[in-house]
Amino acid sequence: MRLQKTKGRLVIGAVILALVVLFSSYVGAANKNDSVGYVDMQRLQTELPDFTKLQDIAKDKTSELNYFRGYLFSEQQSAAKELEKKATADKVGKNSEQQAAIDKQLQDDNNKKINDVNAQIQKKYDELQKYINDQKDATMERVKKIIGEVAEDKKLTLVLEKSLCFYGGTDITQAVIDKAKKEADNSNAGKNGAAPSKK
Repeated sequence: MRLQKTKGRLVIGAVILALVVLFSSYVGAANKNDSVGYVDMQRLQTELPDFTKLQDIAKDKTSELNYFRGYLFSEQQSAAKELEKKATADKVGKNSEQQAAIDKQLQDDNNKKINDVNAQIQKKYDELQKYINDQKDATMERVKKIIGEVAEDKKLTLVLEKSLCFYGGTDITQAVIDKAKKEADNSNAGKNGAAPSKK
């Protein structure tokens, strides 16, 4: 019985040893053949044309929402003043019970108008937020594509964000910025009818 337990432990130990040797040789092979790069996303967000364009879009849409909100509030205040004038005129010659009913109707009408304005603002906000998110997704796809192309050119098998790379790796941030700017220049030149630049 004791012999079988010892034999079983030896078999399990041999299997574990074989797995450790196999895994360590695989990791060693991966380190020799694989190259890791990294990008500084904070720098990309400040220097890439796609991100600066996205920031401009976000500012424009925020201004558009603020203008829309101001316009609706102005309209609501004008409507509230008109309702107030009408209610004041309607209360002339009425008894206190009728005047209270007019005041309640005025309050109900004002609340309805405020709720309508808030609903319109929320709808506009949702539309603008969806547009910004769609632009952000498209921007991230373009940036990922550029990072992938640079990584392929530099024969990298893995690219991390700089904060995740504690040691080693190749910084491809500048190469990504250069490629993105070149593509943006070529795209703008194509839109303007000029020949693309050959940087």
